[in-house]
Amino acid sequence: MAGLGESLAGRAAIYHLQPFSHRELGNQSLSLDRSFQRIFDGFYPDVAVHGVDRNRFFSSYVQTYLERDIRLMTAVHDLKLFQSLIGLMAARIGNLLNLNELAKEAGISAATVRRWLTLLEATGIVYLLRPYSGNVSKRIVKSPKLYFGDTGLAAWLLRYPTAESLRHGPQSGAFFENLVLLECLKHKANFADVAELFFYRDSNHNEIDLVVASGAATHLIEIKQTATPKAAHFDAIRRMLPLFPHLQAYVALSSPKAEQLAANLTALPWTQIADRVFS
Repeated sequence: MAGLGESLAGRAAIYHLQPFSHRELGNQSLSLDRSFQRIFDGFYPDVAVHGVDRNRFFSSYVQTYLERDIRLMTAVHDLKLFQSLIGLMAARIGNLLNLNELAKEAGISAATVRRWLTLLEATGIVYLLRPYSGNVSKRIVKSPKLYFGDTGLAAWLLRYPTAESLRHGPQSGAFFENLVLLECLKHKANFADVAELFFYRDSNHNEIDLVVASGAATHLIEIKQTATPKAAHFDAIRRMLPLFPHLQAYVALSSPKAEQLAANLTALPWTQIADRVFS
């Protein structure tokens, strides 16, 4: 883009190509074990489709990203510190972004973290999910939540040896949440949908993992790493129902089938969430 002699405004269409979505890979229902195998492998074509060894792929990917793309795009003064920051971010998937904490652990300034974070977001390595800012409450938490553009890359950076170790590790819920968010982002990009994605959290500790807002319609999504829905999984959504007009609410699970829980509340397999929310 930087090498083009003119803007081509009005004469060019720009496509943001994400790694494959689950829909593109077949869209079949997956057990929790198979879901985590997909999380572990990631969605880049070489690993997901062509059978390339994931360790070799991600090692090469990070090396070429750092040594070629980053050097061409900007002046990063220390690539080792930059890679260390990426690893620290992978350990914080699903958490509120704290620049000062990241700066302290990485041994760099908060201003440098902010500059490098902008670069990581622009190149699709990380994704920042912004807080919902409608007229629901004046006490919304302002910091975004941090996610990765590919779960396989994040799992590799954290050196999980197997999908099973990831599933039973301390970050399993965060990785499952990242998976569902990415499916929604990919659907939005692939079908040029105008809906916006947020999370909701207020000072009363009410929290919704994902809010999809499109015009007057609002979809609330709670994401639970389980195949069996329980009443407690719907508590947060039920508290939020009076605050959102024209609402449909869902709980994304690893269950094989949908279950209607109320007129505007449905438990769905995570593989069906994007199609339902953006239909």
